Amino acid sequence: MVTGRFFAKIAVLFCCSMAFAVNGSQFYNLAVKSTTSGVGPAAHSYNRVGRQWNVSHLPKYLKAIGEEQLDFECEKLSLNERYNDYILTALRTSEGIDYNYIESKFGSDILKYTKEIADQQKLLDNVVVENNRCHLTEKGIFISDSIFAEFIIVEDSEF
Repeated sequence: MVTGRFFAKIAVLFCCSMAFAVNGSQFYNLAVKSTTSGVGPAAHSYNRVGRQWNVSHLPKYLKAIGEEQLDFECEKLSLNERYNDYILTALRTSEGIDYNYIESKFGSDILKYTKEIADQQKLLDNVVVENNRCHLTEKGIFISDSIFAEFIIVEDSEF
């Protein structure tokens, strides 16, 4: 039998990791710099270091909950994967890529790489660089997938 105490633990984990956006900068901080905790079958969690997902099969999920366990899989993300996740999320916001954040989380070599790509995209009028940030132009929004691809670091790249 599932105890209320076990569900309370899950609820606290879930509530502590979630917030509700009121304006653009709060959304940016929530979507780009925060973590998420998924509750329920097949729910996904993300903490900027790794991903975790619950078993999707409802009877298996309920059995695990009944035993006060969580049945899940997880993966640890490499530095390049964390950078790619940040780029894909940040470029979808009006705040864009924060160069200070990149340097603090990924290092000066990755910052240099990011600035080089941004400068190339700026020449094509796909991005604007201002206030130590890079964000998509209106033109860039319509071709954003190809711009994302330029910033992505393939896993065997070394920085």
